[in-house]
Amino acid sequence: GVGVSVRGSVRVNIRASVRVGGLMQIQSMHFKARAGAKLADQVLQQNLKTFKGKFVGARAAAVADFRPRRVAGEKLKKAEGVPEIELEPTPDILAALGAAKRPGQVVVGFAAETDRLREHAAAKLTAKRVDFIVANDVTATDAGFGTDDNRVTILDDAGGREDLPLMTKYAVGHAILD
Repeated sequence: GVGVSVRGSVRVNIRASVRVGGLMQIQSMHFKARAGAKLADQVLQQNLKTFKGKFVGARAAAVADFRPRRVAGEKLKKAEGVPEIELEPTPDILAALGAAKRPGQVVVGFAAETDRLREHAAAKLTAKRVDFIVANDVTATDAGFGTDDNRVTILDDAGGREDLPLMTKYAVGHAILD
C-alpha cells in the first residue's frame, strides 16, 4: 500500500528503518528491521517503542477500529445459530503517537475515507494531534487498495492542503517527504 511505499521512501531518503505491523498483502524490502505484531495492543507498543528515537513516524493504517470483546475458546458451530458478537474499540495507535510526540518529531498519518474526504481527514489531523494527514478515497477504482497507484490529498497542521494527481504509491511517498 501507499504506507509501505511512503515508509520505503523515508527509508531510502533519511534512513528510517523499522516497519511495525502484522500481515500485509505486499512486502517491502526497504527496511532493515521489522517489528512483528499480531494484535492491536502489540502494534501499539511496538510503534511507541520504535518511535522514541525517530524523527519521522509515518503510520499507514489502523489494525482495525474494533475487535470482538470476547474471544471464543473454541470454534463457533453453525448449528448453534448466528452468534451475537459484541465489539470494543482497539487502541488508537496514531493518537497515541500524536500524544507521545516530542518537540522536533513529526507524525504523518493516513486517512482512508469513503466520503467527505477533506472534512474527515481534517478532523483526524486535529483529533490525533499529528503534523500531516495523507487522505485518499478508497472508493476510487483506479487508485488505492489493490493498485500500484494512488491519488491523495495532504493536509498539514498549519492549514495547508495539497491535492496530488494519480501517481505511483512510491511517488506519493516521495511527494510526502517533499
